Amino acid sequence: MHAASPLWSGVALLGLLLAVGLLAIGFSRLWRRRRRSKLIQIFRPLTPWIATNLLLPDGLGSTLPIDGVVLTGQKLHAIQLFKIEGSIFGSANMNEWTVLGRAGRWTFPNPLLTGPLRSLALQEQLAERIPVQVDYVFWGDCHFPKGKENGIFGLAEYLESMRAEISLSGEPPRSWQEAWRRLQGLSGGSPRTR
Repeated sequence: MHAASPLWSGVALLGLLLAVGLLAIGFSRLWRRRRRSKLIQIFRPLTPWIATNLLLPDGLGSTLPIDGVVLTGQKLHAIQLFKIEGSIFGSANMNEWTVLGRAGRWTFPNPLLTGPLRSLALQEQLAERIPVQVDYVFWGDCHFPKGKENGIFGLAEYLESMRAEISLSGEPPRSWQEAWRRLQGLSGGSPRTR
């Protein structure tokens, strides 16, 4: 009877690991869907030219995620969303940024370091040369006590900036619209186009 006990322990451990893995996958998908919904909810009143949850080939045999893209008459904006609570400290030349919040101190990789990769990956998917700008949008109860780098926005200021650009630039050129349709196949969300 004692010989069967390690076998059952192993089966129980394997079952527990499988359950934890499935939960992690489920939470990851739920989080991505929530971010996608947030982007669509934000931009739907401003423009129909939005796609979310893109997975682009990175040229090295893997994929590079982009939370969303918005096409205006001036450029293609690649948007990375961050929901963070607390004070954020970081600059372009740092490898990690620090957050001080109610949950304590923690760090995350400098998001600016992946901007050129995202821009290149998007350009590779477009038949038409469209200027690409990578924007990092932070929402939640967060602030940057020492200032923000270029390309870093709070949600309210980003919406104001995009609203102005969309209203001034008008419809994207027809050739850009064709390139835009190519991105639709890479979107895990519902692309919005006319």
